[in-house]
Amino acid sequence: MTSSPYAAAKRFRFTGLAEFTYRDYSTSWSYRGKEWKNDWASFEQRYRIGLQGYVYHPKFISFLTSVTYRKDDADTDAGGSFDAKDVSYDFSASFLATTPVSMDIHLSKTDATIEGIGTAPYEVTSNYYAAALNVTLRKYPSVRLEYSHWDYTVDRLKGYRVMDDWYWYGEGGGLVVEKKRVKEKTDIDKFSLHVKGQLKSIHTSYHITGHLIEYASPFRSYSGTDVTVNTYTSLKKQNTISTYFRYYDIDILKLTRFAANADLAPIGRLRHSYGYEYFMSENERTRKVSGFVFPETRRTDSHTVSTHVLYRLSKLVFGTGRLRYRTGTWDERNVNSYEVNAAFYYGRYIRNYDFTSYYKFNAGKENREGRYEYLENAIGAGVSTRKFAWGRIYAQYDLSFRNYRYAYTKRVYRYWDEFSEYDDEWYGYEYDDEGAVP
Repeated sequence: MTSSPYAAAKRFRFTGLAEFTYRDYSTSWSYRGKEWKNDWASFEQRYRIGLQGYVYHPKFISFLTSVTYRKDDADTDAGGSFDAKDVSYDFSASFLATTPVSMDIHLSKTDATIEGIGTAPYEVTSNYYAAALNVTLRKYPSVRLEYSHWDYTVDRLKGYRVMDDWYWYGEGGGLVVEKKRVKEKTDIDKFSLHVKGQLKSIHTSYHITGHLIEYASPFRSYSGTDVTVNTYTSLKKQNTISTYFRYYDIDILKLTRFAANADLAPIGRLRHSYGYEYFMSENERTRKVSGFVFPETRRTDSHTVSTHVLYRLSKLVFGTGRLRYRTGTWDERNVNSYEVNAAFYYGRYIRNYDFTSYYKFNAGKENREGRYEYLENAIGAGVSTRKFAWGRIYAQYDLSFRNYRYAYTKRVYRYWDEFSEYDDEWYGYEYDDEGAVP
């Protein structure tokens, strides 16, 4: 009679850790006849005690909790020191882990103090908690729903530059620095959804991932969305189609991307695949010109088609070809690019040696913020042994010829009146004669 795998499991088990780490660094450098040297040494202590166990049965609720204390002391011969210490509390638990519906939770808290080496003493308090619901029912897609929250508070001395009273009367006063204790808190909330399943009627598997993010700090706050969908379809006669879709909208960046790739069944000795991609992005930012700040949105919108072929005459003799063409707009200007790659490989067995050779041709052009063109031809030959007492010996010779051409354009801002109304134009290497500022 065999025993259950949980028969020997202990209801409670204590764990412990004591770790000591010593590091010693020495750095030296010279410049214009002068030499400098800096030695750095640190000693880190880490202690942890934990408790692991279950409630009623390991399949019902299992948990793990621990407390960790860490202290790090560092000194440098330049006269500085660095001291850090923190205490972390962690707890995680799994509910009904082996059932179709289960849940995981995790909580942690860290209190840290850091000071030294030009840094004013400050304290950091971090809190993190998360929960995940897993559903894996038969004949239904598997689903994982997650929520997490992370916040941290920095308590530190912050300096402010102010003018004292004597400054206004010309008595030699000036800027002074006042310091006060401030607390800055940052919150990050995140909802995530993962769905994996199959559509058997059309032989398609899919994976959907979605994230909702909320970010808030004393300096900025925003919300965001990130959704990704992947599919893979298997058709008859070795035909497959895969797709990828992503929508991303977080803070100042927004993008949409859809891509599809088709690997079709071979035609005799010819293997071929085809691809398509649509890409759109918007990036909001500000541009500062001569003291003026202008909001600006840079938008890219493009379509790309590509193909890849391989024709094999034998195991060592084959040719490949690849073509990619892109067209679209970038900042309301029409742009296009192409790339062509072709190669031929020839090899044969000569007694106990393998001989290989190739010729490659690459050409491309891109017209976006500038014009970029290149042309490359490459050849190569190699030989390797097949039977040798100590292993294999390889010899390879490669020779390539490359030609690159690049020209760029520069945005020029033009001011029409005192209210800073402006227009923009695109020039080459020279500035406009009417006082435009690049």
